[in-house]
Amino acid sequence: MMQDKRGAPAAEKGRNLGLDALRIASMLAVVGQHLILHGGLQEALSGSLAGSLSASFLYIACLFAVDGFVLITGYCQAHKPFRLRGLFRLWVQASVYNVLCTAAVNLRVLYPDMQYADMLQAVFPILTDAYWFFTTYFALMLLSPFLNRAFGSLSRGKALALLLALVLLFSVFTDLASLTGRDPFRLSGGCRLDWFVVLYLTGAYFGRYGAPRFGLALAGGAMGMNALLTLVLTVWPLRIPGMTITPAQFRGNNSLLVYLSAVGLLWWFRAESPAGRCIRFFAPLCFAVYLIHDNLWVRLFYIQALSPLPALAGGPWYGWLGMFFAEGAGIFLFGCLVEWVRRQLFRLLRIDPLCDRIADRIAALWRRLTNAIFCRIGGEEDF
Repeated sequence: MMQDKRGAPAAEKGRNLGLDALRIASMLAVVGQHLILHGGLQEALSGSLAGSLSASFLYIACLFAVDGFVLITGYCQAHKPFRLRGLFRLWVQASVYNVLCTAAVNLRVLYPDMQYADMLQAVFPILTDAYWFFTTYFALMLLSPFLNRAFGSLSRGKALALLLALVLLFSVFTDLASLTGRDPFRLSGGCRLDWFVVLYLTGAYFGRYGAPRFGLALAGGAMGMNALLTLVLTVWPLRIPGMTITPAQFRGNNSLLVYLSAVGLLWWFRAESPAGRCIRFFAPLCFAVYLIHDNLWVRLFYIQALSPLPALAGGPWYGWLGMFFAEGAGIFLFGCLVEWVRRQLFRLLRIDPLCDRIADRIAALWRRLTNAIFCRIGGEEDF
């Protein structure tokens, strides 16, 4: 791979294949997290110290996924005009997969307790919070034009000061407070909109002003420190009156070490220019991998019930580890294949132009509504 030696931020040069590679890596890491947690691998390996540490180290290597995906969005989206078309297509994509996965798995033979309300709720993945990441991400995208305008109006010094303050509050301070068993900002491990805003602004800052060259060292150091803490706290648990110190406290999406590992990978991947048609092909398809395999019913029926990982965990390490990578790659490739087929069908049936027309009408109605409100209160700006 050749490094990009030019000084201009990658966000200003069009599509960045390095960031596309990070998208793919993030999605593979998401699948890895779900196989470890939902697939029963962590529980199956918890019977021995070596197995428990192996599962923990593997999980730590995958922790950058959520933060990395949102950082990429901020890096790329903060400098582009907001288009409702893309967001509406994303909603249609999530609704289609939620309905299809729910219908495919919830046959009466497999799940006799299925209620018709389950199918109705599947049509509205945001209102029913079918996918926590998608729900939060969708809200972030609705706020993105306002975030772009506000953050873009700041000087570089003020933007950096704001970013540091947000990281100190929502990451460093929260990590420290977790030692006493508290979650002062109710961030739920970084799964809420406020933390996504911090990640989005972080990506926007580096997209605007560029990033240092030591990203891989930062990511490796943060992951290594997290692994070291896990090792120390697992082998020699700390018991301090009034404090709770466990390895899991440093694995939330808003944990400083997880945040730094994702930021470091963003810095490194943005400066890389990997060649390959595979990256161009898979990057636009990979979000569907999440929508398919993390559907509630797919997770219950396949990831939790049929994954071979727990059965292999009692054997040699190379057996379960090899199956972990093979199963993860299989889920990724299957999801991308299904998404490719869906895109071809949508193109054939001309569904995408229909979605665009609906999105344009919604945008026009919104503009008329906001203009009417501005005129009523004496405003002049049409956002």
